Amino acid sequence: MHIVVPNKWLQECVKDSKVMSKFNCHIIKWPIDDKIFFKKNKIECKKKFKFHLDKKIILFGCSNGLKDKRKGWQYLKKSIESTESSFDLVILGSKKPIDFSINFKGKVHFIEKISNDETLNDLYNSVDCLVLPSVHDNTPLISQEAQMCGVPIVLFDHNGLSEIVDHKISGFKAIALNTKSLAEGIDWVLENFD
Repeated sequence: MHIVVPNKWLQECVKDSKVMSKFNCHIIKWPIDDKIFFKKNKIECKKKFKFHLDKKIILFGCSNGLKDKRKGWQYLKKSIESTESSFDLVILGSKKPIDFSINFKGKVHFIEKISNDETLNDLYNSVDCLVLPSVHDNTPLISQEAQMCGVPIVLFDHNGLSEIVDHKISGFKAIALNTKSLAEGIDWVLENFD
């Protein structure tokens, strides 16, 4: 039997496992189709979603992400409220909860679901930053799809997420579970990436 995982972090988990460590373990990254996810004109993509053309936009996306504590919305909310940058926020995969509130300068756009890859590609191309504040995650597909569209990522430097970003080259690795560091990462990416 061979074990296949998408990153080094999970490979180390397999090596540390009493049950699985006796098997060979191989890394095969998730395949992303570059005919589906690729760079497009940002202004044209922003128009499709009726986003403000001159405003920076960050994306937080995951199914049920506002309620699933593993996805880190509680950290992102605190970070956004302490950022210095001006931007709008897109929350993908959730409808607006009745009790939703956040205190920051920008506007929040909720996009409940996108089931069309072309539309998803347009969304990635309309944003300036993807934030993945996950508490537990390995290699979410949203990260690789967004990177294929040239989107920098801000994330916590732990779990499998650490392997996704080259710090201050393709995004920002914030100190794990540190909201101040995550806010600094958002500000840094929005200021330094064009």
